[in-house]
Amino acid sequence: MRLQLYTVVTLALMAVLGFSCFDNGWGRRYQDKKPSAFVPIYGIDSSLRTIASASPQPTVAAGKIYTLGNRLYQVENSKGIHIIDYQDVNHPVKLAFISIPGCSEVTVRNNVILTNNLNDLVSIDISDLNKAKLIGRVPKAFNRYFFEQTVVARPAPSNVYYVCPDPWQGEVIGWKVEKNVEGAYCKTN
Repeated sequence: MRLQLYTVVTLALMAVLGFSCFDNGWGRRYQDKKPSAFVPIYGIDSSLRTIASASPQPTVAAGKIYTLGNRLYQVENSKGIHIIDYQDVNHPVKLAFISIPGCSEVTVRNNVILTNNLNDLVSIDISDLNKAKLIGRVPKAFNRYFFEQTVVARPAPSNVYYVCPDPWQGEVIGWKVEKNVEGAYCKTN
């Protein structure tokens, strides 16, 4: 009796989920082929893993801050970290900028910045602000960040269909147009 009930419930759920999986709510079927659509190109963009010292930069997209002594470390969202001397709180002085693509977090211990470089955890020696040095990297330490960044990736042209990126295949480093594409149910605005 229980087995029959489970079977009926399972079949009912499969029927409901099956219909919702094939219909995206806009009357389009997921299995439909698009005559032409953008497909992600996966790979690793090594330039996004380059960390370097730079001269002070203007703050455009301010993020999280961390203070230690008379220094303030401020994230420039997705760009890097500003290092600011605020001994005179009325006249803070930007000392340097550390370029760290994809940066969103910051903490500092013993002249070492710990932050994220995209989805990697990195440690950066800042004993010499003019020569920041990468001293450690833990690849894919922040998979959630990686997932969110990959999911929001989309081709630049508006009003085009594309295959939604699969975050487990890697970073989207580009897009190509292909013909007769299955699974291109995402669309840009």
